[in-house]
Amino acid sequence: MGFKKVKDHAGRTRIELSKYWPDRTRYRRYVLNPTVAKKVTARIDEAIAMGTWRELKEEFSRNGGDDPKIADFAEVYFKEYCCVRNSRPDFKEHAIKPIVRLLGSVSLKSFKRKHAHEFAEKLLNDVEPATVNRSLAVLKNMLGFAVDKEYLIANPLARFKLLPEEQRPTRILSLEEYWRLIASHDDPVAVAYAAVLGETAIRKSEGIRLTWSFIDFQQRLLTVERSKNRKPRYIPLSDFALGMLGSLPRLDGCPAVFIRAENGTPWHSFQGPFNRAKEKAGLGWVGFHDLRHFRASQWVMQGVDI
Repeated sequence: MGFKKVKDHAGRTRIELSKYWPDRTRYRRYVLNPTVAKKVTARIDEAIAMGTWRELKEEFSRNGGDDPKIADFAEVYFKEYCCVRNSRPDFKEHAIKPIVRLLGSVSLKSFKRKHAHEFAEKLLNDVEPATVNRSLAVLKNMLGFAVDKEYLIANPLARFKLLPEEQRPTRILSLEEYWRLIASHDDPVAVAYAAVLGETAIRKSEGIRLTWSFIDFQQRLLTVERSKNRKPRYIPLSDFALGMLGSLPRLDGCPAVFIRAENGTPWHSFQGPFNRAKEKAGLGWVGFHDLRHFRASQWVMQGVDI
């Protein structure tokens, strides 16, 4: 059969794959499970039958081109997997950055579970466990893609446990707090951005990317084309949202809704104005996503099916 259960040096039960090439040298490796062992054995048998076993042997033994650094493979993963299979690749792009920063110099074939533990420990110094878990999930998915691309035989993070996350009760903005937050903004474009998020429940990234072509003043609709679930969303616009959008400056040749008045360039983040507004309003706990929760709760209280 070519593989069997054995005890390794630590006394753990492992699946050992052992196959001889026609030149009587042996290919020997521990693999994750019998399914992986059968897959590799089938590749070797096929290569021997087709007379291409030398190429396969060289592929298995190389440590150069077929063993890229994680930083290099992350680019391949993002372009060939995320941008093709994910409707919102920017979500994964954000999680890939710390992977490249902390693990970029590690080669794929030398990656071990200990690297993931060290990665999580370092990342915990800067972010919450939930953020660490998102990067770990992306890392695991990337290594799975490496298996599909035949850089790896098995995913070293299979059944890897994520960090425990603190379950905090969700606090919802009251109507009075919402209006206080809106009134506390000191920039007319920033207040319109916050109002659109609060009136439509779109995500902050969807608001940043919003263009005039997706706003229909006549039908009072805002369209989100690139939704997280791959389906467009059509959201009714309130009088307040329409008024805020109507007050914004528009620049010929610039499709972006939220642009800087001083130079006409699109805004990329409203974090600064939003932070000032929430501190002024005495709502330091509020984040952009709380505007989404607020609107959803208002719709539910009004009997809207969401």
